[in-house]
Amino acid sequence: MHRLVTPFCSLVSFVGGLFLSAGADTIHLKNGDVIYADDTKDTGTKIEYQKGDDTYSIPKSRVDSIDKGGAAGSSPSATVAADLQMPVCGSSNTAAEGELLTQVVTGGQVNRDALRAIEMRGNANHTAIAYYIAGKQEFQSGDYTSARRDFETALRNDPQNPTIVNFYAALLIKTGNAQDGLLYAEHAVQQAPDSADAWAVLGYAQFATSHTREAIQSWKKSLAIRPDANIQQMIARAGRENSVENNYAERDSGHFNLHYEGSQSSD
Repeated sequence: MHRLVTPFCSLVSFVGGLFLSAGADTIHLKNGDVIYADDTKDTGTKIEYQKGDDTYSIPKSRVDSIDKGGAAGSSPSATVAADLQMPVCGSSNTAAEGELLTQVVTGGQVNRDALRAIEMRGNANHTAIAYYIAGKQEFQSGDYTSARRDFETALRNDPQNPTIVNFYAALLIKTGNAQDGLLYAEHAVQQAPDSADAWAVLGYAQFATSHTREAIQSWKKSLAIRPDANIQQMIARAGRENSVENNYAERDSGHFNLHYEGSQSSD
């Protein structure tokens, strides 16, 4: 079967930049540690902050400053909503994709008539490539609704293609659907276990869904295959966050997960 071999570097740089420049609140502690949170609240004696579905609390006396960088109440995956430039890598090494690219994208725009014409030919592989090209162009242009539709059409025609699956996972993370993106990122790794990019995107999905330790492991696997400065920065950031969170005890109140400093707390 004909497979896409388009480089992932634009995708990984883009997703990595989203997290490194995310709009979450940043809590700076007096001991030099940093906590990244979806939302923060000053209660007078302590700072409460939210990460995903969990709520944490830290004495205000330990906090040096708070940088408000995002919308209140946003989820971890929502922090990837910043609009950043995506570096563009080289074109595909396959003649079929190069030929379809000139038909599908003209003047920087997706040619929907050309897409329909390619689909009418009944070649599922070429249809998948064509809609993948369209989705990637729309993804890079910020038209995420159209990109999602076209990636899904591509996947219906070639559901086992790791390139398409990985781009679709990144799109889901970008649009605040990191939990769904995690499933597709895991599938991409299963299909391409030797791909540094698949492991990288899986790490971003895990980090966005508060699976920090798993994200670090995935990024380390990515680095073992190919060095990447963005991945190294993400590992350092995730390591700091994980270290800070390990200093807190966790208690299930029945409706909320409460995290507090120390091993004891009154009811």
